Amino acid sequence: MTIMREDGSSRFPFQPNSPVDPRFFVGRKELVEKVTRYSAGAFSRRNIRIVYLSGYRGIGKTSLARYCRRVIEQRMDSWGFHVYLGGIQSGPKKLEDFLVKTIRGILEAKSNEALPMKKIKEIFSHWILEIKVGVVTIKQKELAESAPKDASQLVTFFTEFGSRLYNRKQQGFVLVFDELDGVALEPFFADFLKELLDSYRAVPLIILLCGTRDRFDAIKRNNSRAAQQMDLLELGLLKDREVEEFFYNAFNVAAQSVTAKGMDILIHFSGGHPHVMHLIGETALLTAERDKPIGEKEAYECANVASDEWGHKFVGAKLMSLFQDSRHENVLRELCRPNVDAVFSRSDLLKAIGVDEDRHVDQLLQRLHEYEVLERGRTRGEWRFSNPLTSLYMHRTWASFRSGLKRG
Repeated sequence: MTIMREDGSSRFPFQPNSPVDPRFFVGRKELVEKVTRYSAGAFSRRNIRIVYLSGYRGIGKTSLARYCRRVIEQRMDSWGFHVYLGGIQSGPKKLEDFLVKTIRGILEAKSNEALPMKKIKEIFSHWILEIKVGVVTIKQKELAESAPKDASQLVTFFTEFGSRLYNRKQQGFVLVFDELDGVALEPFFADFLKELLDSYRAVPLIILLCGTRDRFDAIKRNNSRAAQQMDLLELGLLKDREVEEFFYNAFNVAAQSVTAKGMDILIHFSGGHPHVMHLIGETALLTAERDKPIGEKEAYECANVASDEWGHKFVGAKLMSLFQDSRHENVLRELCRPNVDAVFSRSDLLKAIGVDEDRHVDQLLQRLHEYEVLERGRTRGEWRFSNPLTSLYMHRTWASFRSGLKRG
């Protein structure tokens, strides 16, 4: 289903595979204000500040970074750029490759904004060949030859960019680095961040890094001083009232009604996970009858369909290999119960299946943690499912698997 604006552009409110449309951004007020305050300080002192937005997959790091960038641009008359770092290969020129990718991302970030792109084209005509229908064609050779080669040269780049862009006003820049999985493991990246933070030259720049906690820990291992000088902000789950606000706004735009009971079920299975609530919302719109509200029955059906899609995409093949291992049968039977607690302890699990299974329990819990099915809880020995869809998928898939064995 495609819902269109008057100008012909899509306004489908649910985007599980993309950052959220700012119109439907909810929650995170404290984090937005912190990032905005950090930016104001960096701009007024004309220095560099780095903020690490930490959270697991689908928690909304990219959406938060994009929203913060827009807020800072609007409030402080600054310019922001979102750069994706996926695909950088290891090798002797990885720092140079990273910096070329950074400059390319900056040159392309405003491709759908006519006036900013016109200004960028004027300033960087030596790197930009042409711009057609929002597509920026880069002069590859020239960019590779003259792009910054280290942190100091990147600072020079922003200093010169700012002087031409702002005519001495120097409001500042927001630079988002996303998709850190590979680059954050590299020692050069941590050293590069440290060199930026140590720069004595005046440049109003805030950098937002989007990554998981283990990637922050990797940066810390490679350069502890860099990690110490960064601000670490953790993204938690959204509150039920924030999820309800999102669904209310999104379904209202889509002209789809939802009963109170149906809304409660959608909120429950979202579990405060932004990615999951977008997937559930998308499923609801695509499966709902347009002339009737989404009620209890429709909401449960939607959760089942969404759990299957989530499971097949992220954990299906991995779970099946565990299901086929008879050593895990007793533990899985307990974990895949339809009414299993979302949060449980190792000791409770052993009580339910027998203490003689302790070795198999530990092995399975560790595997499920590696597969991102389970997360460690707040206390020692505590575990929880990564989200309600994962728990539902495990129950449904286990039931189907056991039924197939019986038929066989």
